[in-house]
Amino acid sequence: MVHSWTPQRTWRPPLYLSYSNLPPQLKECFLWCALLPPNFEIHRDSVAYWWVAEGLVRKEHGFSIHEIAEEYYLELVRRNLLQPVPEYVDKAASTMHDLLRSLGQYLTKDHSLCMNVERIGDMSNLRRLGISHVVEEIPILEEHRCLRSLLLFNNKNFKSMHKDIFRKLEHIRVLVLSGTSIKDIPDSVGNLVLLRLLDLSYTEINKLPESAGSLISLEYLSLLGCSQLDSLPAGLMRLSKISFLHLERTSIDHVPKGISKFQQLYNLRGVFESGTGFRLNELRCLPNIQRLWVSKLEEVMPGGELVLKNSRNLKELGLRCTMKMGAHDRTRYEHDKVQKIQQVYDMLVPSPSLEYIFLVGFPGTMFPEWLRLKPELNMPSLRQMHLDECMSCSELPPAGQIPQLQFLKIKGADAIETIGEELLGKGVGSPAAFFPKLEVLQVIGMFSPSTLGIPAIALIISL
Repeated sequence: MVHSWTPQRTWRPPLYLSYSNLPPQLKECFLWCALLPPNFEIHRDSVAYWWVAEGLVRKEHGFSIHEIAEEYYLELVRRNLLQPVPEYVDKAASTMHDLLRSLGQYLTKDHSLCMNVERIGDMSNLRRLGISHVVEEIPILEEHRCLRSLLLFNNKNFKSMHKDIFRKLEHIRVLVLSGTSIKDIPDSVGNLVLLRLLDLSYTEINKLPESAGSLISLEYLSLLGCSQLDSLPAGLMRLSKISFLHLERTSIDHVPKGISKFQQLYNLRGVFESGTGFRLNELRCLPNIQRLWVSKLEEVMPGGELVLKNSRNLKELGLRCTMKMGAHDRTRYEHDKVQKIQQVYDMLVPSPSLEYIFLVGFPGTMFPEWLRLKPELNMPSLRQMHLDECMSCSELPPAGQIPQLQFLKIKGADAIETIGEELLGKGVGSPAAFFPKLEVLQVIGMFSPSTLGIPAIALIISL
């Protein structure tokens, strides 16, 4: 259903009052969300970057611009202008109600459009355009030279772009082609010297043009899920303003050396060591990193150095080994290989500022020492712990002692037979001291947890 909205001077409905009471910066961010498709799941990390790229976030002393953008998002949630998705304990995903979308679209009708019909109409001042997946024929875009944001989500009808399209759309700051069927990015993309955000996630591209090295303003690049993409242009390493780089679920087998030059890097996902390319010790030169995912850790040679010791603001850490989980082709590592992998994990001691930890496919028999021994001291701020496919660990870490832990997920822990006192930790006298803030415990896909010996706490369990 499509709702129309006509504010009246003599009567302001509650929804309009909620909008009108917002500070100016939050008004702009709220209106921007009205460009998104109905029922679109808005993720905190992504929308924060979209707002930053559009210039909607004001810098404040003592905070990074991304932290401020994330706070904008949470404030919209607190004011009920975005509805949190229940599965996310930390409200990291939300949706916008149809009535609020209609309000936002009415208030921006002179310069923004969420397109769900076949024609745009006469909008010479169009600055923001979102194209719904139901639109079968993509309009001619070259006419709209004032366009600053172009968003296409999951539109499989969008398969190609004219080779010179970006010579005419040179004012674009935000370009989202996520989930489209596009296979090639034209060389003219190098003309977008104002482009700050390029999202090509889950497209069918097999390469990036060398001209991408000319995107001197680029801060955000997502190649998530580009399964046909097997390399990155060397010129990409010249883009010193990059603060977000997402390489997971691609076919890239070589990450170019030089990521340590990205001194503004805030969010790095899917990086891995690769021959003469990226080396893990480059992480020591990234003091501003707050969200980090490292893949293919089975390929790393242990060096004994604490590569995250300078990452004092690290909030999220994901560590992944390649792990096939099929019934007939499960990955099994030799004993010597497992020992080396455990040494690598011991090098990756996180900062006490850590809030989210993800261990995926860890093949060791014991969790890393920094997780196994006194995690309440090593990670006092930890709010979420995800242990996925850690098949050989026979004992869980003492997560019950972590004071801020809200969410604990244990999946595919084949060697665990009993979940009991080891999860609570030793030396805690009162049952009330276990898991003081835990809201959700998920135990998924374990072969034989014979008992669940954890008294005195109410747990939500998904089996």
